[in-house]
Amino acid sequence: MSNLFARYKTSRSAENEGVWLNFGGGTRVKTRSTSSPKVREYQSRLFKKFRQALSAGGGVLPPEMQDEMDIDLVASVVIADWEGVPNANGVIVPYARPTAMAILAELPEWRKEIQYLAGLAETYREAGFEEQLGNSKESSVPASATAETPSDSSQAS
Repeated sequence: MSNLFARYKTSRSAENEGVWLNFGGGTRVKTRSTSSPKVREYQSRLFKKFRQALSAGGGVLPPEMQDEMDIDLVASVVIADWEGVPNANGVIVPYARPTAMAILAELPEWRKEIQYLAGLAETYREAGFEEQLGNSKESSVPASATAETPSDSSQAS
């Protein structure tokens, strides 16, 4: 029998409200899915902002403009909140869009990892939440981050 729903069914509330991703050392980032309505709407507005450059480039943005757009998208709507994020001087800073944009511009690989994890169905998969509600703290989220279930994040606060 197919496990299609167990494998691909995601939590819409987790996609829209976000889940906490742990990056180690007390650094946590709450991310919305890149397929959430809020992220997609903002992305559409960004495409309109960059329409002239897209037209001039044959539908392709120059790399520096693509980075600018991605930084704006991740800082503005993919990231819903964060904890334990240091600036370049090692000082823990609260989440704010301008701060997020500056840090993401300085750490493009971290931005790409956040963006990648926010685009994975596994990050928001219902089956993953159900598995994590047991004693296991293992996550199906790859890379250096692990996802917390909504119940985990309420206990951590």
